[in-house]
Amino acid sequence: MPAVRDEADEIQQAFFQSSTNVDVLARDLFSVGVDATPVDKFYYQQSVAATARCIAEVKTVIYEATIKFERLLCAVNILVKQGSNCYAYKVKSTTSVKPLFLKDVYIYFS
Repeated sequence: MPAVRDEADEIQQAFFQSSTNVDVLARDLFSVGVDATPVDKFYYQQSVAATARCIAEVKTVIYEATIKFERLLCAVNILVKQGSNCYAYKVKSTTSVKPLFLKDVYIYFS
């Protein structure tokens, strides 16, 4: 007999789905992008390597870009290169900026 899904699980799943939908909509704003998403969010090295390849190939829009420099690790939802400038975008499924979100735009020391 299949297990009955807990209501909290269904609410959480709906939240995750809405976040995924927002990511897709954000990518549509920059529809010429290349995806550097790792197979699992904990495999940043895959995203670092994919991002480096995209930069070397002069791609102007990279989704889920991750850059590592010495002990710093920076991950963004969308990285856009315009001329000599780069713009990093963090995507959230909300209508306002909350202080907690500032921690999600991150640079990690490894």
